[in-house]
Amino acid sequence: MFSKNAHSESQKTWVFRRSHVFNDPINFIDPSGLAPGDSFPSAGEAAGDALNYINPTSITKNLEYGGHVVRNPDGSYSATGPIQGGPAGVNIGAPPAGGVASYHTHGAYDRRYDNENFSPADVLYNAFNGIPGYLGTPAGSIQRNSGSRFNRGLTCPQ
Repeated sequence: MFSKNAHSESQKTWVFRRSHVFNDPINFIDPSGLAPGDSFPSAGEAAGDALNYINPTSITKNLEYGGHVVRNPDGSYSATGPIQGGPAGVNIGAPPAGGVASYHTHGAYDRRYDNENFSPADVLYNAFNGIPGYLGTPAGSIQRNSGSRFNRGLTCPQ
């Protein structure tokens, strides 16, 4: 069953309505079709898609979530599914093969933390792995860290 892509008015694309749940809508559920994994022309767009999907849950549950962005064989970029962490961190492990960026959230606002910005540990993770990082903040903004330990982050336009 094919349908017009409702999330892409400017692009005349068609999608298979159940492909995102492997044609098994009972056991694999993504009713909105918005879960990470779609292909994008840039790593930033893939990270933004993942963060826009998981950040509301992160804020509501006050838990951090994170994952990686990979470059696909066709040159497009996709985000891995989010991994759930705790209230003050998430272990996303080393970047997978083809990994070009990381993304994570900071949960709900907490005055004990500067959670509207990358933490020193966030910056070091990206610098150590030589990849940029994207952060979804409690206020709903998305920031980018270049992967240099000297750059704490820039707010990205949404």
